[in-house]
Amino acid sequence: MKLSTFISETLKEIVDGVKDAQNYTKEHGAVINPDKGFIGSNDKPTQEVNFEVAVTTESASGAEGGIAVFTGVFGVGTKGKTANSDGTVSKIKFTVPIQLP
Repeated sequence: MKLSTFISETLKEIVDGVKDAQNYTKEHGAVINPDKGFIGSNDKPTQEVNFEVAVTTESASGAEGGIAVFTGVFGVGTKGKTANSDGTVSKIKFTVPIQLP
């Protein structure tokens, strides 16, 4: 995958995730990514939720390759035993501000 495609798709996925979370928190009294006017209009502190995601791709002879996304202590991916393998790791860091109810 080209770097430009990876960046574009990653940012789209982050936007989709934030939008989904905004719709949910709107019903529960929280605000994700509040605008500056909103932040100053109440006494609730804004907190930052930091994300660091490692995306790995692996190509191996004699085993199935795959893509795995690891966040925190949770991981999903494929594994295989082989003598030869090639892979890359891309890390994405981003922060989402939130005001909790």
